[in-house]
Amino acid sequence: FEPYRASELYTILKDRVDTAFHQGVVGEEVIDYISKMSGYDTGGDGNARKALAVLHAAGKLADKDLAEGRANRVTIDHVRQVIAQEYPALVDLLDNLHYLNLHEILVLKAALHALKESGLDYVPMSMVEATYDKICKELGEEPRKHTQLYTYIMDLKQRGIIITKTSVKGRRGRSTYVGFGVAPLGAALQKLDAVIKQLRVG
Repeated sequence: FEPYRASELYTILKDRVDTAFHQGVVGEEVIDYISKMSGYDTGGDGNARKALAVLHAAGKLADKDLAEGRANRVTIDHVRQVIAQEYPALVDLLDNLHYLNLHEILVLKAALHALKESGLDYVPMSMVEATYDKICKELGEEPRKHTQLYTYIMDLKQRGIIITKTSVKGRRGRSTYVGFGVAPLGAALQKLDAVIKQLRVG
């Protein structure tokens, strides 16, 4: 088959959402996320059938959460959970956190928490920093300065734990945005909390 671009997959997925889901249950951010994960021009394999299967499976997960009162729509994290079942190595990545110091892990937790709370696939560095400051305050830790935080983010990116992108916005110059690939955020945050507890006791 001819592999599809992300924009083509977006159209295919949007058509399916319009016919198979109730209005408002699947937001554009979810369709955009699946199409960019799957499009051959954005790093995927361009397989429309697989992209539709991910959408369907995410819908099933959302149904379960809806029945249990944990969600009212399909989210990007539902998609992450579906894809993570296919790529378990991305979840196992978090088992290799022993080489990070406490504040690098706190920055990572802040990024994942901001992603989970916002429901976005990328969050601005300013949101990560605000969440990090809040986490430090809760733990009684002295937060690191902005420059050090940026260094931590770049180090986490270098290690393949997070992904970043830059956006040019007017006179303020470049803004850094942080994302986390496809691993489900809930499981990742649980793992981080366990590691933080060990480090603080140790």
